[in-house]
Amino acid sequence: TLRNHSLRRTIGAALWVLCLQYFVVEQIVRNGWTTPYSWADNYISDLGAVECANRPPDSARYVCSPLHAAMNTSFIVQGLLIAGGAILTHAAFPVGRMRTTALGLLVLAGVGVIAVGFAPVDAQIAAHYAGAGVHFVGGNAAMILLGAALRQPAQGRVIPRPFGTLALLAGSLGTIALGLLISGHYLGWGAGAIERIVAYPLPLLLAGMGVFLLTDRKTRP
Repeated sequence: TLRNHSLRRTIGAALWVLCLQYFVVEQIVRNGWTTPYSWADNYISDLGAVECANRPPDSARYVCSPLHAAMNTSFIVQGLLIAGGAILTHAAFPVGRMRTTALGLLVLAGVGVIAVGFAPVDAQIAAHYAGAGVHFVGGNAAMILLGAALRQPAQGRVIPRPFGTLALLAGSLGTIALGLLISGHYLGWGAGAIERIVAYPLPLLLAGMGVFLLTDRKTRP
């Protein structure tokens, strides 16, 4: 029924808003470090590292994250929130191949960050990087496709066109930053800063769309 569709959409929107949990946990885990943690020079994955050690081994960069379990749990929860929200909010986007592909990529991006949580960078490096790659590529590609879908004329539109522009910009920015990260061109900002430009737009965009769906009268059950 229409009410059931609206209820599923509301639950999915709430899941996406809860993606902001990542930023809260990241800050808590960062503050748990006994050595300085640099937003510019430390990777996000350093927060989930299980052992205290120099990384790379021949470098002076010492990584020690006492609250790594909280960070890795947050990665897993984040993946579930992204994927669950994508499945439940699908009716809020214009029908078509782009929607189907974009939401499928979002689910894949969620699976990728779940893998990151289960495979800390210093414990299962290959699985960790594979999961991170799937998350970064899938998430940014999904935003670009969602943006294109939302920019198209559509009857019964739920999410307004400006979100399409935001999604296109966010996905494009993340994709450019991913290219810089892979190529080692950090623009003087540091690898950690560039990685955050890759990673942060997705949860921020999803949370923004989630807030809209929860507060717009036409979308509430």
